[in-house]
Amino acid sequence: MRLAKSITSHAVKFAALCGSLVIVTTTAPAADNACAKKTELLCVLSKNCILEPAGKKYADYWCRKPANHCERDFAQIRERAFPSHEALAPDPKAVCNAKTGCVYAPGRCYCPPNVDCKCGGGEPPNCRVRQSG
Repeated sequence: MRLAKSITSHAVKFAALCGSLVIVTTTAPAADNACAKKTELLCVLSKNCILEPAGKKYADYWCRKPANHCERDFAQIRERAFPSHEALAPDPKAVCNAKTGCVYAPGRCYCPPNVDCKCGGGEPPNCRVRQSG
């Protein structure tokens, strides 16, 4: 506690000497706490969370709650670790396209962390609101 007060005091003095203190951070938008705590794999398998690139370069991802009716109750990928259970999991494309006003977006070069792929680091599949036009 004493150390924290000392550090805070020094930071305030430093800011006063410099005239101002500007703190710049780059973080993903605020995520629902339950989704933010999920691993990448649990996020893409969840019907209650959406995995999305954290920036323009798709190397990092963040997990957030669904933003619209298309993303709700939509698992971005089907669990493939247990092929015998795959028939029990609905196809994400079929689930998405069955929703009114929604269209399946297959993603680009996304590879789940539990699969060995030739391509990876891209945008995961998603269920998007169909653009009219």
